[in-house]
Amino acid sequence: MENKKIIKIILISLLVTGLLYFIAHIYSPGVDVYGQDYRIDNISSFKEIQDKIDSIKTEYPQYRAYASDGKKQTMELVWQETQSKDYVVFFCLKKEKATVLCYIRKDAEEPLENVRITLLRLSKSRNISWKDINSKALSKEENEKVKDLFEQEILNKLGKWRKE
Repeated sequence: MENKKIIKIILISLLVTGLLYFIAHIYSPGVDVYGQDYRIDNISSFKEIQDKIDSIKTEYPQYRAYASDGKKQTMELVWQETQSKDYVVFFCLKKEKATVLCYIRKDAEEPLENVRITLLRLSKSRNISWKDINSKALSKEENEKVKDLFEQEILNKLGKWRKE
């Protein structure tokens, strides 16, 4: 009888610990529970991925993303460095009439073997109203359409990649 109580206490403790870990992970600063991760191979530095993306936006200006400041002014959305030293980059997907926000994660020291890029949010408005990829804010069909378009139009131009 005593052993059953001990086993129950251990199981409940493990369950509570696992639940607390899961909740802490979801609400940790800088953690996004939605999005689609990709790995881009044969990239040796963050400068190299920045140069590739800038080159794509120069060669294909339709991928440059713009936003409105609410006063009929538009500005290009350019690279932004986050507090965690990751990078945020924006692309316009004309076929979807949308802007997508991506994170380029610095989760390794250089030289790199690959870079992780996360397709994170979508906005169909110049005033930028974000909806999370892979969330209930977008239908399953819309999520798949945006991801397919991003893969074909952006990732294929960056080199060899794979979904995470």
